[in-house]
Amino acid sequence: MKNNEKKEVSIQFKFTFVLIGILLFSCLVSLCVVLPFVSTYMSDSIKSQLVNTTTLITTLAKRSDFTIDEIITLNNSDSVILTSYNDWRRSGLMLSEDEIQLLDNGDAVYKIGEPVDHYSAILKVRGKYIVAVGEEGADNVQMVRMIMIFQTTICMIIGTILMFFAASGITRPLRKLSGATQEVAKGNFNVTVQHKGDDEIATLAKNFNLMTTELQKMEFMRKDFISNVSHEFKTPIASIQGFANLLKKSDLPPEKSAEYASIIADEASRLSNLTANILRLSRLENQVLPQRPMLFSLDEQIRKTILLLQNQWEPKNIQFDLHLEKLDFLGDEEIIQQIWINIIGNAIKFTNDGGMITILLASLGSDIVVQIADTGIGIPVDKQDRIFEQFYQADPSRSNKGNGLGLAIVKKIVDSCNGTIAFESALNKGTKFTISLPKKQI
Repeated sequence: MKNNEKKEVSIQFKFTFVLIGILLFSCLVSLCVVLPFVSTYMSDSIKSQLVNTTTLITTLAKRSDFTIDEIITLNNSDSVILTSYNDWRRSGLMLSEDEIQLLDNGDAVYKIGEPVDHYSAILKVRGKYIVAVGEEGADNVQMVRMIMIFQTTICMIIGTILMFFAASGITRPLRKLSGATQEVAKGNFNVTVQHKGDDEIATLAKNFNLMTTELQKMEFMRKDFISNVSHEFKTPIASIQGFANLLKKSDLPPEKSAEYASIIADEASRLSNLTANILRLSRLENQVLPQRPMLFSLDEQIRKTILLLQNQWEPKNIQFDLHLEKLDFLGDEEIIQQIWINIIGNAIKFTNDGGMITILLASLGSDIVVQIADTGIGIPVDKQDRIFEQFYQADPSRSNKGNGLGLAIVKKIVDSCNGTIAFESALNKGTKFTISLPKKQI
C-alpha cells in the first residue's frame, strides 16, 4: 500500500466507536445527574441524624444532672462520634463570627465537609463545645459513589463487547453486498444477496438483486444483438462493399453508377431497419421496453396505420375493406401500433396489384378481436409452423424487402399483452391473421 493512501476503516468499528461514545456520554450524564441527588439525599439523612443527636444532648444538659462526659458516653454510637473541647478552635472546624454567635445563643451549627468528606455539628453546652461527627454517613456516601462508578465501568465494558458483536451482525449484510458488487464489477451479473427482514438493508439487498436481474437481461440482449447482427448483416454489408468497389471504376457508365448507388442506398436502409427490429425484438424478449399505458382509440389507431403505409399500398392499387367497431383500449399505444404496422405491412407486401385487404375490429366477450385478411400469395403449408421464428422468411424471393423479424416481434408483443395470435392461409388465396387482446379496465 502506498504511503499516501488512507487505510480503510471497517464500518463495524466506526459503528462500535459511535455507540461506545454514546454510551459513555450517557453514563457520564447519568452520573452527573444521579450523584448530586444521592449526595443530597445522604447529606439530608446524616444532618437529620445529627439534629436528633444535638437536640437530645441539649435536652439532657438542661433536664438532667449528667456530666458532659456522661452525656457524650450515652449518645456516642457507630454512626455519630461525640468529642468535647474547651476551645472550639481545637476541634479543627472553621467558624465564622455569626456561627460563634449562634453557639453562644445555645444553637447548634452544622458543617458539611468538615472534617474532610464528613458531616459534623457543634454546640456549646455548659461552657464546653461538643462536636458530633457523622462517620458512618460519610462512609456510606463514599461507598455509594464508588458503587455507582464501578457499576458504570462494568456497564461500559459489557456494553462495548455486546455492541461489537451487534455491529458485526448489522454490518454482515453490508459485507455481503460489498462482495457482490465486486462480482458485478468483474462482469458477473448472476449474483444475488439474500437478506431477511423489512429494514433498510433488506430494501438495499432487494434493489441490488433487481439491478443484477436487469443487468443480466441487458447483457443477454447485448449478446443476442451481437449474434444476430453478425449473422444477418453479412449479406447487405457484402452487397454494399461489392457495389461500392464497382463504383470505383472510372469507366463505369452513368446509368450503372446510378443503379449501384441505388442498390447501396437500399441495402443501407435494409441495415437500418434490421438494426431497429433486432433491438426491438431483444427488448421484448427481455421485457425491458418501458410500459406507458394510456387510453386510446383502437379503431382510430388502425386507420392511422393504414395512412402511414399509404406509400406502400397506393402504387399497387390495393383496396381496404374496413369494419371497425369504435373501441377504446388501455395499453402502450406505441407498442400496440407495431402489431398493425407489421401485419398490415406484410399483407401489403404479399398482396398482388389490385388486391384487397379486409380488417375487422370487434368486441367479443372479455376480448378485443382484430382480423386482418389479404388476397395475397398465401403461405405454403410446410412453412406455416415457422413463420413466427426470428429471421425466417417463407418466401426467400422477397428477402430483399424484409428481414424475417416482423411476425416474431408481433408474437412477442401479443404474448406480453396476454393475448393470442392465430392465422389461416392458403396458396394464391391469401392469409388471415386473428389477434385477440384482453380488454383493459376503461
